[in-house]
Amino acid sequence: MKHQRQKTSSYNHRNNSGDGAGAVPLGSATGQGEQKEPVPLPPELSPVPAFNCDHIPEVFGDFARDLSVRMSAPPDFIAFTLLVCAGSVIGRRIGIRPQQHTSWTVVANLWLLAIGRAGFMKSPAMEAGMKFLERLAAAATRICEEKLAEYQLAETYAKIESEAAKKRVKDAITKGNGSVSPADLAVDEPEKPIHVRFITNDPTEPALLGVMRENMRGLLLYRDEPVGLWWWVKPVTWHEYPTQIQRG
Repeated sequence: MKHQRQKTSSYNHRNNSGDGAGAVPLGSATGQGEQKEPVPLPPELSPVPAFNCDHIPEVFGDFARDLSVRMSAPPDFIAFTLLVCAGSVIGRRIGIRPQQHTSWTVVANLWLLAIGRAGFMKSPAMEAGMKFLERLAAAATRICEEKLAEYQLAETYAKIESEAAKKRVKDAITKGNGSVSPADLAVDEPEKPIHVRFITNDPTEPALLGVMRENMRGLLLYRDEPVGLWWWVKPVTWHEYPTQIQRG
């Protein structure tokens, strides 16, 4: 910073000879007026009403109030995280129809951006507010793993059954024993289970689209740093961003 300041001073206050001699440092008087040292922005913030936990559902308010005391963290970081997580669980199950006589339906999306100085317990408070959602996600993962194991067994059995059906039809056609039809090759294929997701973090755009395609109900997109969200709003080509920015 000191080097930059000196460079700027020399650049802006060269004498007419252009050799930099007689450059006037910032803060000294010149023939055209006085240059003053820049001052930092005031640290004070405009007064705003304190967050009141009574303004949200009681179960959320009590949880946020208790956790705020135990963590020494602002209750609003916890409370708003709870509200957004609850909204992600509801997802597309509930919509709003603003017009009485049309089928136009709007599904609400809740966005949360926690802003605070370093050391304000932003990330720990938000992670604590997401605990119940993480438990739902863990339970869904266990259920999916169990169903996937059953699916793999059923898939193996279906392949064996299909090979056996092909052999029976081939033998019947070769030997002329009875009539066969394409329906004799039909085998019940097992349906691959879908991994129900409640939360995802740091995805690239293609990966996020794949997850959303399998979870039409909706899910929570969590990013610890907001820099990865700029690609949602900045009108540039996706591939112009490095992978680190794409993943947030």
